[in-house]
Amino acid sequence: MAIKEYATENIRNIVLLSHGGVGKTTFAEAALFTTGAINRMGSIDDGNTVSDYHQKEIERKGSIQLSLLFAEHKDKKINILDTPGYADFVGELISGVRVAEAGVMLVGAQSAVEVGTQTAWGHLNGKPCMFLVNRMDRENADFSKAVKELKEAFGNGVAPLVVPIGAGDSFNGVVDMLANQAYSYDSGGKGIGKAIDMPAALQDEIDDFRTQLMESVAESDDTLIEKYFETGELTPEELTTGLRKAVLNGKLFPVLPISASNNIGTDIALNLIVDLLPAPDKVGEITGKPNPEAEEATESRKISVSEPTSALVYKTFSEEHVGRLTYIKCYSGSISNGQDLYNPNQNSSERIGTIYVPRGKDRQEVKKIVAGDIGVTVKLKSTNTGDTLCEKSKPIVIPSIQFPQPVIDVSIVAKQKGEEDKIATGLARLASEDPTFTYNVDSELKQTILYGMGELQLDMVVDKLKDQFAVEVELKRPKIKYRETIRKTAEAQGRHKKQTGGRGQFGDVYLRLNPLERGSG
Repeated sequence: MAIKEYATENIRNIVLLSHGGVGKTTFAEAALFTTGAINRMGSIDDGNTVSDYHQKEIERKGSIQLSLLFAEHKDKKINILDTPGYADFVGELISGVRVAEAGVMLVGAQSAVEVGTQTAWGHLNGKPCMFLVNRMDRENADFSKAVKELKEAFGNGVAPLVVPIGAGDSFNGVVDMLANQAYSYDSGGKGIGKAIDMPAALQDEIDDFRTQLMESVAESDDTLIEKYFETGELTPEELTTGLRKAVLNGKLFPVLPISASNNIGTDIALNLIVDLLPAPDKVGEITGKPNPEAEEATESRKISVSEPTSALVYKTFSEEHVGRLTYIKCYSGSISNGQDLYNPNQNSSERIGTIYVPRGKDRQEVKKIVAGDIGVTVKLKSTNTGDTLCEKSKPIVIPSIQFPQPVIDVSIVAKQKGEEDKIATGLARLASEDPTFTYNVDSELKQTILYGMGELQLDMVVDKLKDQFAVEVELKRPKIKYRETIRKTAEAQGRHKKQTGGRGQFGDVYLRLNPLERGSG
């Protein structure tokens, strides 16, 4: 089935963020099911979700790769970047954030703000963000407590737009304060709410949240605050317009309750994503250098198909039977099958092959991707993560993705002798795909040392060497390079006497050694 072509203004690029295990992948699955992209919801436990399709993700029951999906909702295309929640794979998170215009942060209804929440927030670096309070169906779920924790952590811009009906086993609906409408859901159903009467028991809570929402929106805009002071009310149009502007400017962060596993509130979340989060052309231009050696970024592009083509490679990955996949965010112009583009980082030309828009492991072929859209192509010769692709006559070097330095190191030893070449080939390939992983062969220690972000990441390197390159290795602690040095002042005398006839030999030596200050040698 051919995929509809979407203009830049009808695209939304969102990155799913959270502490590990809060439900990003399950929400992505619910979004695909609700929009009709799949005909049944998979689950993490069953190992059949669209996003976590790699064998190691299925075995470990958690994301280890950045996965790209897309859903179609209200005549908009939503590109969903599902990131791992574990610190070992922070490079995947950073890549996802870089090419998204907004974040969707999932937090738990029992404990909203955790270490991973704070880390992901820091990587967003001021981009628009929406919070989904997930697991409202669980015991001890408390939406008001979660909102309070979010406000304490991220400021008074945190603004609930939706109120839950019930909590725990009784969570079966929500009240959309923008639409002023309550909805009920079938647990495990299609994810589309049925309009019901407003629950009388929640009216006071709804009125309180709605007043807070109006005040927050009004405070974000001088014109609206004057209107609010005069009338004490904002029209639905004023509320929505003001809210969209405040979200774009990073002044407000919408919050809504959901249960991803039971598919409750998913349609409301999708509505808010397309209505409130920005399209690619709403976040300003991109800038870059005219060439890699230039000191200043003097080139700029509007996020528009009418501009010269420019794109950033945010991920490369090799798959069995497919080859090397190159994931691309097109910032300006468009990218078509068979097009010749220039890579200024490598000073090389690339012929674009078949272009796909992926939904997990399934990929649908398209003729082109336009400014603001994300896709994947295959078998580029020399293009790596962080490289720019552009027109040779209109060059630009988009700033590369900045990854953190590795924090741990281990040595590896082949289980069988004679497989060093296989190891070298495998490590070179894996390091090119994951910029947070590096290695080197230490000639003094006669060891191959791996550097990464954590033990889980390096365990995955070992697994990939076995699965993709048919070589088994063991991880060991690296040897330490010991160096002898002088610790304190020492004195000694030596005397040499040798008489062999004639004048003979005589020497008397006094020696004093003093250590230098540490670090000065």
